Amino acid sequence: MDDLLPHLREHGLLLLQHKSLPSAASLIAGESLSTSWWSHPRAQEIFRKLEELEDSGDAIATRLIDRRVTFVHRRLWPAVQAVGSARQPWQMSRLSREAMALLRRVDREKRAAATGPPAKLLQERLLVHAHEEHTPSGKHVTVLEPWTVLGVFEVPVANATKQLENAAEGIGAPLMWLPWR
Repeated sequence: MDDLLPHLREHGLLLLQHKSLPSAASLIAGESLSTSWWSHPRAQEIFRKLEELEDSGDAIATRLIDRRVTFVHRRLWPAVQAVGSARQPWQMSRLSREAMALLRRVDREKRAAATGPPAKLLQERLLVHAHEEHTPSGKHVTVLEPWTVLGVFEVPVANATKQLENAAEGIGAPLMWLPWR
């Protein structure tokens, strides 16, 4: 995590893995990765450092840029929460019946373990915060929660999208890779 947190702090965003943009896996491996980081000789180290980053309290992971896992520094959490909670047309249009039912469940219960296409769609549309948890049996489950788990922030959506667009441009990501574009 030595290289990851300072990079994330400076830029606000860091992809988990990407061929052409800065990524956590490439920073740890010391080279650009053209295949999955899981097949890299330093995969165990990459995994450990990614867990440390997520456990740091300064980063969350969401599918922000190009529908890929993107780490977001805590200074941008209010922006992510504002955009994710806005329920704008780009988020809500053409959601499947299953995805809508899952979103209502997350809203009602404040957390839900879920996998499959409905859960992935809610994540790609930034409608939920998702993270992995270990069960007592050692199994990993994806838990979906409303964005209010980050706290309650008062940021206008227009300001929030601009902050995230500026951060995306700062790491070289085309704006069209953001879900609302």
